[in-house]
Amino acid sequence: MSAQTTYIDTHAHLDEEQFPDVDAVIAAAHAAGVRRIINIGYGPRRWQTTIDLAHRYPEVAFCLGLHPSDADLFNDELAERLAALVDTEQPVGIGEAGIDLFRDGPELRRQQEAFAFQIDLALERGLPLVIHQRAAEDEVYAQLAAADPRLRVVLHSFDASSRMLDLAIDRGWHIGVGGLMTRQSAAAVREVLARAPLDRLLLETDSPYLVPAGIKARRNVPANIPAIAARLAELLEVPVAEIATRTTENALSAFPRLALVSAGLNGTELS
Repeated sequence: MSAQTTYIDTHAHLDEEQFPDVDAVIAAAHAAGVRRIINIGYGPRRWQTTIDLAHRYPEVAFCLGLHPSDADLFNDELAERLAALVDTEQPVGIGEAGIDLFRDGPELRRQQEAFAFQIDLALERGLPLVIHQRAAEDEVYAQLAAADPRLRVVLHSFDASSRMLDLAIDRGWHIGVGGLMTRQSAAAVREVLARAPLDRLLLETDSPYLVPAGIKARRNVPANIPAIAARLAELLEVPVAEIATRTTENALSAFPRLALVSAGLNGTELS
C-alpha cells in the first residue's frame, strides 16, 4: 500500500459495546488504508479496556484521561491513579479532557478542576492533551490560553470559532477533523477550517459516533476515514493523496510516541 493511501485515525472508541466485532472493524480499517488508530480511554471504566485493546492490536495506540462528563469522579485518589497509569502504560497522549456544557452534567467548577489537572499532567509528562469542547468554547479557551505555551494540544472534533483557530495556529496545536465537518449543519465549522494550515490538521472518526454525511450506517468506523479525507480535500481544494500524506505526517508529529507503536497488520512501519 502506497504512502499516498495511508491514513491514521487519531480518535476512536473501539472498546465501546458497539464493537463486538472489533476484529472485523480493524481489518476493514486496514483494508481502507487506515494503518494506525488512537483509541481514547476517556474515564476509569475505559482505562483498562483501552489498554487491553492496544495490547491486543499492534496498530492501536491510546490516550488516557478524564472526560468532562466524568468530572464528578475527580479527586486526589483518581488523579494519582491516572498519573500512575500514564507512567506505567505509556499512552501517546492525555485525554480527552475539557469542558462540556451541552447537556446536564458535572458543575462547571468540577469540570474546570479536572481539566486543570490534566493540563498539568500533560505538561509534566511531555504529552499532547486531547481536548473535548462542546457548548463551552469560552471556558475552554480561557483555560488553554492561560496555560503554559509549551502545552501541546489536539483540538478533537474541531467545532469552534476563528478565535480558537487563531490560538491553535499561534501555539502550534493540531486540529482534529471528523464527521462533524461533513454535515450540512456544519457550514460555520467548514468556513473556519478552510483557513487552517494543512500541516496542523488531523483525521479522526470518533467511532462509533459522528458518522460522516452520506454514510447510511448508524455506527461510525475507522474505515470511514477516506470519506472524511475526501471531504477535507474538497474543502481545501487539494488532492486526496496530499490530505492522506500530510495528515499522516501531522499525526506522527502531534503524537511523537505514535511512531513507536509496532507495525500494523502487514508488518510495515510508517514514517
